[in-house]
Amino acid sequence: MRTRDYRRSQAVRAKRRAVRVLTHAWDYRNDEINPRLIGVTASTHGAACSCWMCGNPRRYFGEVTIKERQAMEDQFYEG
Repeated sequence: MRTRDYRRSQAVRAKRRAVRVLTHAWDYRNDEINPRLIGVTASTHGAACSCWMCGNPRRYFGEVTIKERQAMEDQFYEG
């Protein structure tokens, strides 16, 4: 069973990651980031983006994902 301390540390970790995503991927300045924006980013998804460059290649181009390519290569070398 997870303790309150664990949940709190995970929340802090998610909020730190949200600040990093906001500053690097979304190009926010530090004075533009407020606690509400951090909370929304950390609690909802935390993803930097889902555009055609960052998102799933299957959705946008009909390609296989990196993991699927790795699995196919492993299968090719094994058999």
